[in-house]
Amino acid sequence: MSRSPIPVFWYENPAHYEEFQKILSDAYVLPFDYHDWRIRTDSMVERYENSGIQAVKVVASTYDFITWCQAHGRDISTKSCNDYAVSESGLQILRDREFDWGDE
Repeated sequence: MSRSPIPVFWYENPAHYEEFQKILSDAYVLPFDYHDWRIRTDSMVERYENSGIQAVKVVASTYDFITWCQAHGRDISTKSCNDYAVSESGLQILRDREFDWGDE
């Protein structure tokens, strides 16, 4: 039995991480720097994948994220990053499955 994928909001690099730290109302809950965030998040992704759960990395520009938050009446926060990842990974998973004939 295949487990449902888990969306993960993903920061591409230190500059991208810093951009989000500047706009998130609760950025204080994130690790201070990208390196620490990456170590923690890579560990989390590895645990999921070792359990047979695919982690779907979702990347957004600050512009796209803010636009999405405004359109959905969301705060610009880490919770909204997770909500964005859920929303956008669903679209990505559907697009991937359109071309995946292997196990369905």
